[in-house]
Amino acid sequence: MIKSIAVAALGSVLLLGACAETATEAPIADRSKPAPSANIARNAEVSARGLFAGQSDVKTFGSASLGKTGNGWVVILNEDFRYGGSEAPKVGLGNNGYKTELAGLSSFKGRQVYAIPASVSIDEVSEVWIWDAAGKKGTGVASLVKN
Repeated sequence: MIKSIAVAALGSVLLLGACAETATEAPIADRSKPAPSANIARNAEVSARGLFAGQSDVKTFGSASLGKTGNGWVVILNEDFRYGGSEAPKVGLGNNGYKTELAGLSSFKGRQVYAIPASVSIDEVSEVWIWDAAGKKGTGVASLVKN
């Protein structure tokens, strides 16, 4: 009887160990897949680039690009992008100042892609902004240089 209990307990430990190992492996594999927006960015024809310069005490670093895809224009925050953090950061466009909000910032670092609405005239876009909506101030701006 004791031998049966010991074998059953050992089997349970091995089964739980295998489940725990599988549970930790799955998210790692999922993170290695590029997000759909990252694939769009890789296929974008980049027409302008710029480096972020800080506009406040919240640090914004890295670069941004403006690109054309088969689905329209996009803003690409490149792999080197880093943001110091604020309560409600937004990504937007401007021309000598913040003009158009695109979306909330999805991550404080790394490659991200934001669709530009068809209603925005690309010829009038000269800047990519990171905007602190809570503080109502710009935290970083990348002045774009056309290719």
